[in-house]
Amino acid sequence: MYALKRIGYAIPMKSILIKLNACCESIAWVEKNKIETIADAWAKCERGDWMLWLAEKRGLDRKKLVFIVYRFENETVKVFESTEI
Repeated sequence: MYALKRIGYAIPMKSILIKLNACCESIAWVEKNKIETIADAWAKCERGDWMLWLAEKRGLDRKKLVFIVYRFENETVKVFESTEI
């Protein structure tokens, strides 16, 4: 996934989040981690809920979002089931 583009350059991730009314915590994380693009965010963010929110705000089809959530949940259950307590 690529950053939104204006003529000749990518819009900074912080600007995208501000435009989408993202939470202050996510904007602070972008600043602290020097995240420049959506691709950087996908590669470095450990908050799946933030990334799903961003995908929805950027127009990803709801069926695809539901499928992604299903896959996350499925993988998480497998990890917990394989962990001995």
